[in-house]
Amino acid sequence: MPIVSVIIPTYNRREYVQEAIDSVLAQTFTDYEIIVIDDGSTDGTGEALRARYRDRIHYEWQENQGESVARNRGIELAKGKYIAFLDSDDRWLPEKLEKQVAYLDEHPGVGMVVCQAVVIDSDGHPLASVPMLASNLAPEDLSLGALSIRCTIGNTSMVMCRQCTLSTVGGFDPEIRYGEDWDLYIRVSAWTRIAQIAEALSCTRYHDSNQWRLVKRELLAPTLEDHLRILSRAYAILPEGMDLSSRRAKAEARVYRKCAIAALAWGEYERGIEWLASARSRDPQALEHAGVDYANHLAAIHELSQRTDSRCVCAKLARTLQILGQTSLDSCERRLFRRDALACLFFISSRQSSRELIRYIFPRLLVSASGYVTNLGVWSLWFSSLVGEPWADRVKALLRRLGIHRIMVRRAS
Repeated sequence: MPIVSVIIPTYNRREYVQEAIDSVLAQTFTDYEIIVIDDGSTDGTGEALRARYRDRIHYEWQENQGESVARNRGIELAKGKYIAFLDSDDRWLPEKLEKQVAYLDEHPGVGMVVCQAVVIDSDGHPLASVPMLASNLAPEDLSLGALSIRCTIGNTSMVMCRQCTLSTVGGFDPEIRYGEDWDLYIRVSAWTRIAQIAEALSCTRYHDSNQWRLVKRELLAPTLEDHLRILSRAYAILPEGMDLSSRRAKAEARVYRKCAIAALAWGEYERGIEWLASARSRDPQALEHAGVDYANHLAAIHELSQRTDSRCVCAKLARTLQILGQTSLDSCERRLFRRDALACLFFISSRQSSRELIRYIFPRLLVSASGYVTNLGVWSLWFSSLVGEPWADRVKALLRRLGIHRIMVRRAS
């Protein structure tokens, strides 16, 4: 009997799933079985995997029923005492299984162990601008109380469970299509301890077709519905004595806020404003830093680069700010949203060299946040968008030698 059963659900990811399997075969820990459940692929996945891996994997095809059904089928077939899930577009670093098996062996009171994950792009290159998933987690962040407010754990590629844990709490709920992993983590944390290895042992891929990156336009309402259902179940099992009504209100506010921000970024203004109001009614602090989240969603939707029509991004940003001006948000909330959105979008644009967008945002950023008037870095980025980085660097160095920056700061203070 293998010690670990690796379960890989897949659907029309013929190339990515081979990378995932290869990362398992490259593990330093070798006592495992690989179970691939193909959820109805039509791109030749089955033929490719059978030809390449033969009896090194257990491959099974089923009619398309969703990831939860595929994972549950893998659990049914699993023979190992530990279960490790791997999404077919992700991959593992070589010591992932070895370190998680050792941890569970040494900590019998832990039912699930989580690692951190590096975020990679569609070609497999690490994205330095995106923080690691599940970084800086404290033990209390993995508790039932914390998970009943938000999903602090990343995707299932980062976890390893005991087989007996899944037998006790049940597998994935097929009725929940968006957030099924969060639902499982809540049930696990209600029954046993979840721990973390504070090390990146997995790689999560950041591309157009995965769900965690952003809420897609057509999935806004289903995602909101599923997340509210998850919270309803979570608060049904929370112990008495906690301030459940207040906690639940904050948790629901986070869900409404997330979907509202995504809706605004997609241009779904009516729904966005409605959900934003729902978030604010549940938690008056729910809109804090909402402008940053909006800018990140907008950037992810449009992939700010030279290939992007920056005028479309500018028009969306201007329209969103105009719509917010017609809501019940007070002037301070609108001003903070505008400042945070402009600042975040400005620096995202500079990282991705979207010159047109930098030039659009620059004067508006100075008006919305006077502190940036004396920020030499902001001026340098704007100047780079006009003449190119080499010339901008020379001018910046000249200004420093002349002490212009110190004069500007002294006058501002």
